[in-house]
Amino acid sequence: MAEVQVAGQVVLANPVQMKRLGSGRHTDRVDAEMLAKMLMLGTLPTVWVPPQEVREMRALLSHREGLVKQRTRYQNQAKAVLRRNGYPLDKNVDVRTWLRTCAEDLQLGAADLAILMSTIRMLDAVDEEIRATEAEISQRALDKPQVQLLMSITGVGLVAASVIWARIGNPWRFHSAKAVSRYAGLDPSVHQSGEKNHRGRISKNGAADLRRVLVQAAYQVAIHDLGSLGAFFRRKQEHLGRKRAVIATARKLLIVAWKIMLTGEPYRSCKAMRYKEKFRALRRHAARRPHDLDAALEEVLCKTHSPSPESNCKPSKVHVA
Repeated sequence: MAEVQVAGQVVLANPVQMKRLGSGRHTDRVDAEMLAKMLMLGTLPTVWVPPQEVREMRALLSHREGLVKQRTRYQNQAKAVLRRNGYPLDKNVDVRTWLRTCAEDLQLGAADLAILMSTIRMLDAVDEEIRATEAEISQRALDKPQVQLLMSITGVGLVAASVIWARIGNPWRFHSAKAVSRYAGLDPSVHQSGEKNHRGRISKNGAADLRRVLVQAAYQVAIHDLGSLGAFFRRKQEHLGRKRAVIATARKLLIVAWKIMLTGEPYRSCKAMRYKEKFRALRRHAARRPHDLDAALEEVLCKTHSPSPESNCKPSKVHVA
């Protein structure tokens, strides 16, 4: 019988920090020797490995982001067809909404009409998949009290709260607010040497989707929030201007979200009626059912998933002619 060897500890090295510590020689032998020495000395830079539920939420959010990019691409394709036929549309105009009001006066060639109709069908299909993915995210968010608490912040909806929760993960792994802002890449870049101390733009180290939802939420805070975050934005806007004040507010919003995850208390300036509306919308999204799959494909997926006896996944019979 073969002998089984079990490792005492498995760690995941941080590739960014390891690259900074490199000596210029990159071979498997040199890298393995350096990793072994650093691991023995306890100086190996490692990254946090999230639990399964966090990894699954990150995967769903990444899939939704890809679908949203596809929707934008199809929108641009449809607008390009209309533009070359003399119908320019603004950036924020939805193609399908515009066609419902102007389709009677539309004059297109046969080829462009076929392309436009194909693009509209793909838009409808992508929208259906986005709704199905958001329903899955909502079902998981119903079991996550921290996600629901994050939605109490002005401008933070289901997707933004899920991204913040999935990226921060365990809030106790950050020892300070500066560590959280560095993790999100919202800290200023620093160039210091001797008496020179220059602070530039944000470093942008970390997850781009986290920064994006924070900035989007900060714009909503600037318009709608009457609490501490809104006051912070208006105070910063007087000295820094609107764009830089939004970035500063995004960093402040991240720190508030981190404190909410630590304390388990909602945002102090939360609007009760608006929060209830968000929670009702969360339940509606979670109750949505995706469209039916092809019977043969559903049977394959059910067998692959190996469902439990109480699962609702029931393979259908396939009749082969």
